[in-house]
Amino acid sequence: MLHMQKNATIIFLLILTGITACNPFAKKQRDSMQQYRIENYFSTDQKDTLLADMVTFIGVKPKTATTQTRFESEFRPYYVAYSRQFQIIYFYVNNEADHYYYLIRPARSLAGTTRGVGGRFRLENEKITDFEEVFNTPVFDEDKLFEIGETLFLEMIETGDVNRYLGNKLFIEWPDDRLRYHKGLHEWRYDVELE
Repeated sequence: MLHMQKNATIIFLLILTGITACNPFAKKQRDSMQQYRIENYFSTDQKDTLLADMVTFIGVKPKTATTQTRFESEFRPYYVAYSRQFQIIYFYVNNEADHYYYLIRPARSLAGTTRGVGGRFRLENEKITDFEEVFNTPVFDEDKLFEIGETLFLEMIETGDVNRYLGNKLFIEWPDDRLRYHKGLHEWRYDVELE
């Protein structure tokens, strides 16, 4: 009887371990990803300022802003307020001072209200330069976005791109065979030449 209880306990622990390993919430807490927290690089105030700066590149523009004018100070309050809807999930600065990010942003879709965005930029005198969105995920719930975001983020910082996942619609919505990121305009467009 004791032997059976011991075996049952071992089986229960194995099942619990398997469930925890597959749980996106558990994956969020993995020690190996703690090194990719923005708090390792910036204070809370710096992080909030940086996120508002990033949202100026990524987010929907105010109705009266253009691609060129959206960076003007009159629109700053809009982006600061809007940035509260974004979460920086993973962040990493490499030896060449490339700042890699993966964040969850609001989205408008019948499939859900959030999507993941990954990319990179540089900081010069506390100003963002060379900003680029490398990929956008499909619209999913946050659990799924954490799960696929970890895979895509690690691929991006290891290889500089996510080309291995292009065409996999469960991971990447853009870029695709038609839509590309225009680095000069900081927009996803259909008129960008394929490299």
